[in-house]
This record gives sequence, C-alpha cells and structure tokens, in this order.
Amino acid sequence: MAHITVSVAQIQQVLRTVSLQVEPFHIDVMGHMNVGHYGMLFARAARDATSQLGVTEAFIQRTQQGAFMLKHFTQYIDEARLGESLTVYVRVVGHNAKRVHYQMFMLNETRHTLTCVNEVNTTFADLIQRTSAPFPAEIITRMDALIAEHNRLDWTHAPLCGILNLSE
Repeated sequence: MAHITVSVAQIQQVLRTVSLQVEPFHIDVMGHMNVGHYGMLFARAARDATSQLGVTEAFIQRTQQGAFMLKHFTQYIDEARLGESLTVYVRVVGHNAKRVHYQMFMLNETRHTLTCVNEVNTTFADLIQRTSAPFPAEIITRMDALIAEHNRLDWTHAPLCGILNLSE
C-alpha cells in the first residue's frame, strides 16, 4: 500500500459514517483494541455508507437487492486504546455497473491521528438469486455525485493499496 500522506483534516472532508468509543471489552491482552473490533467497526461503517448511498434496510426489503463485500485490504497504522474515540470516513474511488471500490479511514478523534485504512471492493447483489447484479440508476447517480465531490478535494489521489480493482 502506498504511504499514507493525507492529513486528518483532509480525511474529514469525505463521507462521515460511524463512531465508537473504545470500551474495556474491545481491549485485548496487548492493551489495545483487538483486531476483530476493527473489522466490526468497518462493517458498520460500510453498512452506514451503503445506506447513505440509498441502499437502506427499507430498500433491501423492498427490492431484495443489497451489497456483498468481495475483497478488502487493511493497513493498521496506530493503536486504538481504552477510552479513545474512533470515527470512520469513507471515500468512494470508483465503480462499474456491478461493483464499487472505496476506502474507509478510521480516525482516532482523541489523538487526531489515522488509526487504520480499509480498502474494499463490493458487489451489488440480487438477494433472491444470490448473485451479482447491476446497480439501480439512482444508486449510480448518488455514487457518481459522491465520486465527483471527492475528486474535487485537495487530495485527488487516494492512497490505494494497488491490489484491488473493479475488473476482477
């Protein structure tokens, strides 16, 4: 993965999703948040971002369509410790007819540092057939608007891992 050179202030310009305060049950024997809790927070953030793009629980129930995570790459940068506040921000990198590529940045709001980055490929899915399906036009429109917004930021090149792409 490329060295992360974007600042906390720059990351805070993209889509804000979920937050969490690190509680005692998140802490492992090493004295920091256990890796499993990072995954759970990223899963909640992905669900929240997908909902903000229009794939809400009501949409899923009504259309029997949703999204499946296909691949992800995680880079741990700094520890999360007891009592610290974490927030996940999402930047949409691109999409095709069926897949979306995005990054999730976990910020430590207590120490104003980047804790972790999770880069993801997700496919839209027909939940009856259990197979990939094209995004509806309204979701494409929302993703295009968000990508255009993110491309106007002062950090135009997201620090990608280089192993995920939309063609696989």
